[in-house]
Amino acid sequence: LRVYADSKWRAWSTGQLTACKISSFGVFQEYYTTTWLPGSSAAAISWIGSIQIFLEYFNMAPLGGELMDRGHFR
Repeated sequence: LRVYADSKWRAWSTGQLTACKISSFGVFQEYYTTTWLPGSSAAAISWIGSIQIFLEYFNMAPLGGELMDRGHFR
């Protein structure tokens, strides 16, 4: 059984938003550097985004996908 997104637009926009989220961390990094963590270096703050992306896409995505496949989020 093959399940596709409702439309090509929905599938395309999902992929595009994911790419934008990954590439937008620089804006947050600037905010963290100037507001929340002014004493920390940009290199140290970049770990926040790196760990966030790792956890979101490599740890939580497979788990969430499995739960969706089993029907827990309908």
